Amino acid sequence: MTTGVATLEQVEVRVHWPRDADSGELTLSARRVVAPDLGYRFSNLTWRCPLQRLAAAQGWRCRGPIRSAAGGSMELDVDLGAASTEAALSRGDSRLGLVRHAAAPDLTRLDLTRVPLVWSQALLAQAWPSAHLKAGRLQGRIDVHTPESAPLRVEARLGITGLGLDTPDGSIAAEGLGAQLEVGFRKAGVLSLVTVDGSLRGGEILVGNGYLALPATPVAINLAARRQGQGGWELPQLAWDDGDALRVEGSLGFDPQANLRNADLHLRSNDVAPLRLRYLSGWLGLAGLGELQMQGRMQARARIEEGALAFAEASLEQVSLIDSQQRFRFDGISGKPVFSATATADAPVRS
Repeated sequence: MTTGVATLEQVEVRVHWPRDADSGELTLSARRVVAPDLGYRFSNLTWRCPLQRLAAAQGWRCRGPIRSAAGGSMELDVDLGAASTEAALSRGDSRLGLVRHAAAPDLTRLDLTRVPLVWSQALLAQAWPSAHLKAGRLQGRIDVHTPESAPLRVEARLGITGLGLDTPDGSIAAEGLGAQLEVGFRKAGVLSLVTVDGSLRGGEILVGNGYLALPATPVAINLAARRQGQGGWELPQLAWDDGDALRVEGSLGFDPQANLRNADLHLRSNDVAPLRLRYLSGWLGLAGLGELQMQGRMQARARIEEGALAFAEASLEQVSLIDSQQRFRFDGISGKPVFSATATADAPVRS
């Protein structure tokens, strides 16, 4: 049995309906359920529920527990009407609703209410196989478009609270992250395209030695990403807006192991004072400068090529750096230091 979203294999349906009864019992089992574009795979699914005919013979409704070989049970409520199909999968206060209309068979709409983020682990693995979701909840709507003659397209408007994730090597992690995002995903053959537009709020992010402690105020984010086959992700468009503290625009490129290979970034800070706590504490801590006080304004550009810093320049305006242990103090620095990996020893240096 094949739908626009999934394929069910070795499906068996049994209906027990006693004579003169107003309801019966439905048992549906599937040896295997696969949604390849979304990354979901289940085995030995069994759903048992009381089957009822809707008023005026306009359809059927069945609600009961669904179980899989992985263990655990959830409640599945399905309403098969003449003009639409509605289903809801729930556990406790978490609910995932689905709606499909006969007039628009290529569109499947999902409504999420306090859905645990771990339910979307398989979908995340399509784009980021090494990431492991640990905590958090989803709220919002997802539209899945599955036209016969066009690629899979997913559009989502999501609210995220308390996101927690990590990777097996511990190089990337997040805790307590909140977000309001509009996400787009398209897959055409081996090409995957992703767009994200929205904001992040609060929480912590670890990337290598970098540690970010995001403020309670929203940080706007906008990006476009693409991936060809099993290659690395490319982000030709990236924008990060944390107000006067930090604005970043540019592009990034990663290898298949998610190591940064190429970057071209433009940064601006109209007030460098918040940078230590929000963005720099990881690197400063390694240098023994975890309590460094910073003041002033700056602009910078950095370019990474093949994993190495190729070029960097900054424009400093009245920047002050004060060591909390009084080992050094720099007041009111202004200038334009430049680094170039290709500059010769006698090349001029601007400052």
